[in-house]
Amino acid sequence: MPEKTKIEARSFAVAGAVVLSIIWLGLFIVVSFHSNRCDDSTLWSLFAPRTWWDTHISCLRMNEVGDTAAGAFAPLAFIWFLATVFLQRNELQITRDELAVSRGVAIRQAEEFEDQTLHMAAANEATLKSIQTSYRLSVMDRWLKLSAIIRRAQREVTYDPFVQEGLTEDLRRLFEEAASLAFNLGDRAVETWFQKVLDLDTQLQFLQSELFAYEHEQYDDPERVPPAGLEAEIEDCRRAMLDIIHGDEILFNIAKKHFAPPS
Repeated sequence: MPEKTKIEARSFAVAGAVVLSIIWLGLFIVVSFHSNRCDDSTLWSLFAPRTWWDTHISCLRMNEVGDTAAGAFAPLAFIWFLATVFLQRNELQITRDELAVSRGVAIRQAEEFEDQTLHMAAANEATLKSIQTSYRLSVMDRWLKLSAIIRRAQREVTYDPFVQEGLTEDLRRLFEEAASLAFNLGDRAVETWFQKVLDLDTQLQFLQSELFAYEHEQYDDPERVPPAGLEAEIEDCRRAMLDIIHGDEILFNIAKKHFAPPS
Protein backbone atom coordinates (compact mmCIF):
# COMPACT_ATOMS: atom_id res chain seq x y z
CA MET A 1 0.00 0.00 0.00
CA PRO A 2 1.41 3.43 -0.93
CA GLU A 3 2.34 5.73 1.92
CA LYS A 4 -0.14 8.40 0.78
CA THR A 5 -3.00 5.86 0.83
CA LYS A 6 -2.03 4.73 4.33
CA ILE A 7 -2.11 8.29 5.65
CA GLU A 8 -5.51 8.87 4.04
CA ALA A 9 -6.88 5.66 5.60
CA ARG A 10 -5.75 6.72 9.07
CA SER A 11 -7.26 10.19 8.64
CA PHE A 12 -10.51 8.67 7.38
CA ALA A 13 -10.76 6.38 10.42
CA VAL A 14 -10.22 9.24 12.90
CA ALA A 15 -12.57 11.58 11.04
CA GLY A 16 -15.24 8.89 10.83
CA ALA A 17 -15.00 8.18 14.55
CA VAL A 18 -15.29 11.90 15.36
CA VAL A 19 -18.31 12.37 13.08
CA LEU A 20 -20.11 9.30 14.45
CA SER A 21 -19.40 10.44 18.01
CA ILE A 22 -20.85 13.87 17.35
CA ILE A 23 -23.90 12.41 15.66
CA TRP A 24 -24.48 9.97 18.49
CA LEU A 25 -24.09 12.61 21.18
CA GLY A 26 -26.49 14.89 19.31
CA LEU A 27 -29.07 12.12 19.00
CA PHE A 28 -28.62 11.19 22.66
CA ILE A 29 -29.14 14.75 23.83
CA VAL A 30 -32.23 15.21 21.63
CA VAL A 31 -33.80 11.94 22.72
CA SER A 32 -32.97 12.54 26.38
CA PHE A 33 -34.41 16.04 26.22
CA HIS A 34 -37.76 14.85 24.94
CA SER A 35 -38.08 11.53 26.79
CA ASN A 36 -37.35 12.45 30.39
CA ARG A 37 -38.84 15.35 32.35
CA CYS A 38 -38.84 15.86 36.09
CA ASP A 39 -41.91 16.71 38.12
CA ASP A 40 -41.89 20.52 38.62
CA SER A 41 -44.71 20.66 41.16
CA THR A 42 -42.49 21.83 43.99
CA LEU A 43 -42.86 25.26 45.52
CA TRP A 44 -39.36 26.24 44.66
CA SER A 45 -39.91 25.45 41.01
CA LEU A 46 -42.68 28.00 40.85
CA PHE A 47 -40.35 30.93 41.64
CA ALA A 48 -36.86 29.79 40.57
CA PRO A 49 -35.77 29.81 36.92
CA ARG A 50 -35.92 26.38 35.38
CA THR A 51 -32.78 24.91 33.77
CA TRP A 52 -32.09 21.75 31.78
CA TRP A 53 -30.64 20.26 34.95
CA ASP A 54 -33.81 20.95 36.85
CA THR A 55 -36.12 19.60 34.21
CA HIS A 56 -34.19 16.47 33.23
CA ILE A 57 -31.43 15.49 35.69
CA SER A 58 -32.29 16.68 39.21
CA CYS A 59 -35.02 14.18 39.70
CA LEU A 60 -32.95 11.16 38.72
CA ARG A 61 -31.46 8.75 41.27
CA MET A 62 -27.75 7.94 41.26
CA ASN A 63 -28.27 4.58 39.59
CA GLU A 64 -30.39 6.23 36.94
CA VAL A 65 -27.64 8.79 36.31
CA GLY A 66 -25.14 5.95 35.96
CA ASP A 67 -27.38 4.07 33.56
CA THR A 68 -27.88 7.23 31.52
CA ALA A 69 -24.11 7.88 31.34
CA ALA A 70 -23.47 4.23 30.44
CA GLY A 71 -26.05 4.41 27.71
CA ALA A 72 -24.47 7.60 26.40
CA PHE A 73 -20.82 6.55 26.44
CA ALA A 74 -21.05 2.81 25.66
CA PRO A 75 -21.72 3.47 21.93
CA LEU A 76 -18.91 6.04 21.94
CA ALA A 77 -16.55 3.47 23.40
CA PHE A 78 -17.62 0.97 20.74
CA ILE A 79 -17.15 3.54 17.96
CA TRP A 80 -13.62 4.41 19.12
CA PHE A 81 -12.87 0.74 19.72
CA LEU A 82 -13.67 0.06 16.07
CA ALA A 83 -11.57 3.07 15.03
CA THR A 84 -8.67 1.85 17.20
CA VAL A 85 -8.91 -1.65 15.72
CA PHE A 86 -8.85 -0.17 12.23
CA LEU A 87 -5.87 2.05 13.08
CA GLN A 88 -3.92 -0.82 14.67
CA ARG A 89 -4.69 -3.03 11.70
CA ASN A 90 -3.44 -0.28 9.42
CA GLU A 91 -0.28 0.20 11.49
CA LEU A 92 0.31 -3.56 11.53
CA GLN A 93 0.00 -3.64 7.76
CA ILE A 94 2.49 -0.77 7.52
CA THR A 95 4.90 -2.66 9.79
CA ARG A 96 4.55 -5.80 7.67
CA ASP A 97 5.18 -3.81 4.50
CA GLU A 98 8.26 -2.18 6.02
CA LEU A 99 9.57 -5.57 7.17
CA ALA A 100 8.98 -6.96 3.69
CA VAL A 101 10.87 -4.02 2.16
CA SER A 102 13.69 -4.40 4.67
CA ARG A 103 13.88 -8.12 3.99
CA GLY A 104 14.01 -7.48 0.26
CA VAL A 105 16.79 -4.93 0.75
CA ALA A 106 18.69 -7.39 2.97
CA ILE A 107 18.33 -10.14 0.37
CA ARG A 108 19.56 -7.83 -2.39
CA GLN A 109 22.48 -6.72 -0.24
CA ALA A 110 23.37 -10.34 0.51
CA GLU A 111 23.22 -11.18 -3.20
CA GLU A 112 25.37 -8.16 -4.04
CA PHE A 113 27.84 -9.13 -1.32
CA GLU A 114 27.98 -12.68 -2.69
CA ASP A 115 28.55 -11.35 -6.21
CA GLN A 116 31.28 -9.05 -4.94
CA THR A 117 32.88 -11.95 -3.07
CA LEU A 118 32.84 -14.07 -6.24
CA HIS A 119 34.28 -11.20 -8.28
CA MET A 120 36.99 -10.60 -5.67
CA ALA A 121 37.83 -14.32 -5.61
CA ALA A 122 38.04 -14.38 -9.40
CA ALA A 123 40.17 -11.22 -9.39
CA ASN A 124 42.48 -12.66 -6.72
CA GLU A 125 42.80 -15.90 -8.66
CA ALA A 126 43.58 -13.98 -11.86
CA THR A 127 46.13 -11.86 -9.99
CA LEU A 128 47.73 -14.97 -8.50
CA LYS A 129 47.90 -16.63 -11.91
CA SER A 130 49.40 -13.45 -13.36
CA ILE A 131 52.03 -13.36 -10.61
CA GLN A 132 52.82 -17.04 -11.11
CA THR A 133 53.05 -16.57 -14.87
CA SER A 134 55.29 -13.52 -14.45
CA TYR A 135 57.51 -15.46 -12.06
CA ARG A 136 57.76 -18.44 -14.43
CA LEU A 137 58.56 -16.11 -17.32
CA SER A 138 61.18 -14.36 -15.20
CA VAL A 139 62.79 -17.67 -14.25
CA MET A 140 62.70 -18.86 -17.86
CA ASP A 141 64.28 -15.60 -18.98
CA ARG A 142 67.14 -16.16 -16.52
CA TRP A 143 67.71 -19.68 -17.81
CA LEU A 144 67.69 -18.38 -21.37
CA LYS A 145 70.32 -15.86 -20.33
CA LEU A 146 72.48 -18.62 -18.85
CA SER A 147 72.10 -20.69 -22.01
CA ALA A 148 73.08 -17.68 -24.13
CA ILE A 149 76.22 -17.16 -22.04
CA ILE A 150 77.20 -20.82 -22.49
CA ARG A 151 76.68 -20.65 -26.25
CA ARG A 152 78.72 -17.47 -26.47
CA ALA A 153 81.56 -19.18 -24.60
CA GLN A 154 81.32 -22.10 -27.00
CA ARG A 155 81.72 -19.70 -29.93
CA GLU A 156 84.54 -17.60 -28.51
CA VAL A 157 86.60 -20.19 -26.63
CA THR A 158 87.70 -22.71 -29.25
CA TYR A 159 90.28 -25.43 -29.68
CA ASP A 160 92.20 -23.29 -32.21
CA PRO A 161 95.60 -22.61 -30.57
CA PHE A 162 96.01 -19.36 -32.50
CA VAL A 163 92.89 -17.89 -30.89
CA GLN A 164 93.20 -16.29 -27.48
CA GLU A 165 93.25 -19.00 -24.88
CA GLY A 166 90.89 -18.82 -21.88
CA LEU A 167 88.05 -16.47 -21.20
CA THR A 168 88.06 -12.86 -22.26
CA GLU A 169 87.56 -10.26 -19.57
CA ASP A 170 83.99 -9.62 -20.68
CA LEU A 171 83.17 -13.33 -20.87
CA ARG A 172 84.69 -13.97 -17.46
CA ARG A 173 82.47 -11.22 -16.00
CA LEU A 174 79.44 -12.87 -17.58
CA PHE A 175 80.45 -16.24 -16.13
CA GLU A 176 80.71 -14.73 -12.65
CA GLU A 177 77.23 -13.20 -13.02
CA ALA A 178 75.93 -16.52 -14.34
CA ALA A 179 77.32 -18.44 -11.36
CA SER A 180 75.59 -16.00 -9.00
CA LEU A 181 72.35 -16.21 -11.01
CA ALA A 182 72.40 -20.03 -10.95
CA PHE A 183 72.90 -19.87 -7.18
CA ASN A 184 69.84 -17.61 -6.84
CA LEU A 185 67.83 -19.98 -9.02
CA GLY A 186 68.74 -22.84 -6.70
CA ASP A 187 70.44 -25.06 -9.30
CA ARG A 188 73.60 -26.28 -7.66
CA ALA A 189 74.77 -28.29 -10.69
CA VAL A 190 74.70 -25.30 -13.05
CA GLU A 191 76.37 -23.07 -10.46
CA THR A 192 79.12 -25.68 -10.02
CA TRP A 193 79.58 -25.88 -13.81
CA PHE A 194 80.17 -22.13 -14.16
CA GLN A 195 82.37 -22.04 -11.07
CA LYS A 196 84.48 -24.93 -12.36
CA VAL A 197 85.09 -23.12 -15.66
CA LEU A 198 86.08 -19.98 -13.72
CA ASP A 199 88.49 -21.98 -11.55
CA LEU A 200 90.12 -23.61 -14.59
CA ASP A 201 90.40 -20.23 -16.31
CA THR A 202 92.04 -18.76 -13.20
CA GLN A 203 94.51 -21.66 -13.10
CA LEU A 204 95.16 -21.32 -16.82
CA GLN A 205 95.91 -17.60 -16.54
CA PHE A 206 98.26 -18.25 -13.61
CA LEU A 207 100.18 -20.93 -15.52
CA GLN A 208 100.34 -18.76 -18.64
CA SER A 209 101.67 -15.79 -16.64
CA GLU A 210 104.31 -18.05 -15.08
CA LEU A 211 105.34 -19.33 -18.52
CA PHE A 212 105.46 -15.78 -19.84
CA ALA A 213 107.73 -14.76 -16.96
CA TYR A 214 110.19 -17.54 -17.78
CA GLU A 215 110.16 -16.65 -21.48
CA HIS A 216 110.81 -12.98 -20.61
CA GLU A 217 113.74 -13.90 -18.38
CA GLN A 218 115.34 -15.93 -21.22
CA TYR A 219 116.31 -12.68 -22.95
CA ASP A 220 118.69 -12.00 -20.07
CA ASP A 221 119.58 -15.58 -19.24
CA PRO A 222 119.21 -17.96 -22.22
CA GLU A 223 120.02 -20.91 -20.03
CA ARG A 224 116.95 -20.27 -17.82
CA VAL A 225 114.20 -22.54 -19.13
CA PRO A 226 110.68 -23.14 -17.87
CA PRO A 227 110.15 -26.06 -15.52
CA ALA A 228 109.60 -29.38 -17.21
CA GLY A 229 105.93 -30.14 -17.79
CA LEU A 230 104.70 -26.51 -17.41
CA GLU A 231 103.57 -26.29 -21.03
CA ALA A 232 101.94 -29.70 -20.81
CA GLU A 233 100.14 -28.61 -17.65
CA ILE A 234 98.92 -25.49 -19.41
CA GLU A 235 97.65 -27.57 -22.33
CA ASP A 236 95.90 -30.03 -20.02
CA CYS A 237 94.22 -27.19 -18.15
CA ARG A 238 93.18 -25.58 -21.41
CA ARG A 239 91.82 -28.83 -22.77
CA ALA A 240 89.89 -29.55 -19.60
CA MET A 241 88.27 -26.11 -19.73
CA LEU A 242 87.42 -26.46 -23.41
CA ASP A 243 85.95 -29.92 -22.91
CA ILE A 244 83.68 -28.58 -20.17
CA ILE A 245 82.58 -25.55 -22.20
CA HIS A 246 81.92 -27.49 -25.38
CA GLY A 247 80.19 -30.38 -23.68
CA ASP A 248 76.51 -30.55 -24.56
CA GLU A 249 75.57 -32.08 -21.23
CA ILE A 250 75.04 -28.77 -19.43
CA LEU A 251 72.77 -27.32 -22.12
CA PHE A 252 70.87 -30.59 -22.36
CA ASN A 253 70.26 -30.64 -18.62
CA ILE A 254 69.08 -27.03 -18.61
CA ALA A 255 66.70 -27.66 -21.52
CA LYS A 256 65.42 -30.86 -19.96
CA LYS A 257 64.82 -29.40 -16.49
CA HIS A 258 63.54 -25.93 -17.30
CA PHE A 259 62.23 -25.83 -20.89
CA ALA A 260 60.59 -29.24 -21.27
CA PRO A 261 56.78 -29.19 -21.74
CA PRO A 262 54.80 -30.20 -18.64
CA SER A 263 53.92 -33.88 -18.48
